[in-house]
Formats: sequence, structure tokens, C-alpha cells
Amino acid sequence: MFLLMRVCRRVLAGLSLAAAAAGSAPAAPVPDLLIFQANLSARTQVLLENVDHVAAIPFDGLVVNIPSSWDGTLKTTRLSYDYVWGWLEPLVGTLPKLDRSYLLLVLRDQGDPFDDWSAVQANWVTMARAARDAGMQGIFFDNEAYYEPTMTYPDTVRYPDKGRAAYQRQYRQRGAELVAAMRAEWPEIRIISLHGPYVSEPATPPEVTLEQVGTSRDDMRGFFFSGMLRAQGLPGSVIDGGELYQYRSDADFDRSVQWRRFGIAEVPRSPLVPPRWSLRWQQKAALGFGVYDLQWRPDYPMTPALLEEALYQALVHADAPVWLFTEGDHDYLAPGGVGDAWMRAVARAKARAHGGGWAR
Repeated sequence: MFLLMRVCRRVLAGLSLAAAAAGSAPAAPVPDLLIFQANLSARTQVLLENVDHVAAIPFDGLVVNIPSSWDGTLKTTRLSYDYVWGWLEPLVGTLPKLDRSYLLLVLRDQGDPFDDWSAVQANWVTMARAARDAGMQGIFFDNEAYYEPTMTYPDTVRYPDKGRAAYQRQYRQRGAELVAAMRAEWPEIRIISLHGPYVSEPATPPEVTLEQVGTSRDDMRGFFFSGMLRAQGLPGSVIDGGELYQYRSDADFDRSVQWRRFGIAEVPRSPLVPPRWSLRWQQKAALGFGVYDLQWRPDYPMTPALLEEALYQALVHADAPVWLFTEGDHDYLAPGGVGDAWMRAVARAKARAHGGGWAR
């Protein structure tokens, strides 16, 4: 039965693609392209200084970085709405593209999931309320542990004797509770989780991760995402951001889509996606991609031409926002902050995607 269902889904997917290519079905809309600028150019004061430049660059939206972005998930922090809103209010009615932008929230130590998370939940809700009131799209959740190790079993848990399965269930429950609380304030909220559930599935093929991230069922981030996804409201409101920077070709992106939408939901006896939820997972999954415009590894060079192709492929394979991550000497949010060749590469990729390409 499992094999038959899998074959049927593949056949139906192939028929849909064929129909789209033949012109009998409309092409899917091109998702937004965001800039995730890893410096203070994405902070309120600098954005206000560069309003005209932000209006002109070939991005649909941006990731806004405020101080609360970096401690809003820390268990010892208590955010006030007035403080968070004080950073966003000056942008309202002034900053172009704010209505298609996201508010950054970085993973910190939220505490053990079996402890009290009421303060953590309140902080997430405060950030969501402020983003909503600013007219933004939602939360851009960078779930890489830059500071305190967190969300791994047994290394960062307080009660390892409870067992790994119990922590998988509890992190799933916490993810669901957080999304439910945010949706109570903002039913239309969208949440982009940069690393998706593939980090918690050891069956993820090497050609999907390309050694950028490890995969283990001791990594609780995938279970946290699974809970968030199960609690989402509108389809596509919890998004696997696809922080997998080495993709270059159509085949790279297509393999990623096939695994992240279908394959991961069909792993036998997986605690991440139980069989009873496999089909719903495939229907609810929304996939974005992250692209990095600097050379991160010697075997994956980056040039303006390579960036154009990678962004184009990301845009035509995704059904959720694509985001360009950059740092160092590249600054797309500051006038003259990046060479013309790089900015033109972004513009060409976006124009190609909107002008036609890979048919879904």
C-alpha cells in the first residue's frame, strides 16, 4: 500500500507538471525575493537614511534586524511591546517594501522544553504583534545556534533520562504552542524557518545537504518545525527556508524539492513525520531557498553569473520566499555597497523568473 500510494503521488505530480508545460494550467506565481543583510544596514536608523536606495534595488522585501531580533528567544529576556514597536514604528509609511518584509528572530537558549515556556511564548507573540502592526509579512526565524548550544539531545537538555523520543514529542508540542499563540494574535502570520526539518532526518540524501549541515534525530529543530507546521493556519504560512547554499543547477533544486516535500514524508517509521500525517505534510509544506553570494567553500565558487543562475533556479522552484544572504563587503542595502555586476545579476535573475522559465 505504501509503495502504491508513493507511485500514485509521483504520477499525479508528473501529470500536473505536464499540464502546466502544455499550457493547460497557469504557471505558479513567482515568490518574493528577500535580502537578508547580515549587518546594521538592515536596522531602523540606517534603513531610514537609505530609503531611496531600498526602493530602487531589485528585491521585493527585506529582513529587518532590530536589537530584539538577537535576544527575543532567550529564556532570560522579557520583551516589552513598546520597546519592540519603538524600533519598527519609524519605518511605517516611510520604508518601501515593508509590507513584503520579515522581522528577524534568532535562535537563543529558550530553556528546556519541559520547563516553563510562558515567557518564551510571550516574547514570540510580542515580536509577532509588532511585525503585524508594522504591516510586515511575518517572522524570519534564523534557527542556527550562534551563541548557546540548544535544541540537541542529550547535550543541551536538563532531563536526559526522559529519553530522546520524549524530547522529540515535547519540542513538537512547543513549536505547535508558539504558532498557535501567534496565530491567535495574527491569523495570517508567515514564519520562515531557515533550516528545515531535513536537519532531523538522517535519511536525508547527501546531495540535498551537500555537507552544509548535519542530520540527526538528536537535532530537535526539525521536530520543533514539525509542530509549527501542524499548527499553521493558512497553507504555506510555516515555511521551510532551505538554508542550503551550494545549489547551482536545475537538478540541484529539483532534488531538494522532491526530498523536502515528498521524500522526507515517506521515510518508513519516521518519528519526524508519522505515517498518518505523511500526505498532509506534503500538502502543507511550503519551500523557500536561501542563496549565498560569497564563496563559502573552495569547491563551490561564486561569481555574478553563478549568482544569477542560482537565484533564477531558486525562484522558479520555490513556492515561498527566496532569500539572498550576504555579509562582509557585500551590502545591498547601502548605496555603492556592492558592485554593479552583483546587483545586475540579482535583477536579471528576477526578470528571467518573471518572464517565464521552469513550468510547475
